[in-house]
Amino acid sequence: MIVVTAAEALDAGFLGARFNDELIRRLKRIAATYRIHFVGEGGHESFPFIAAFYSRLLTYTTTEVWSAPDRLEPILGGFA
Repeated sequence: MIVVTAAEALDAGFLGARFNDELIRRLKRIAATYRIHFVGEGGHESFPFIAAFYSRLLTYTTTEVWSAPDRLEPILGGFA
């Protein structure tokens, strides 16, 4: 899931986006134009909610958006 956007072409619509084929295609198109690396360096950061080393699935119930010039981040709450 994308948890930070910090590139000109990545707006708040990308926050919370889950990685799938369509998102990867979108990021590749943006990377070609804006010179960011589509897997995260120079434009966005991600966080895994499912991983082999987790003892359980991470879930959350609330989201707010924190913003600063050229940077957007979701504030997730209600983890279970």
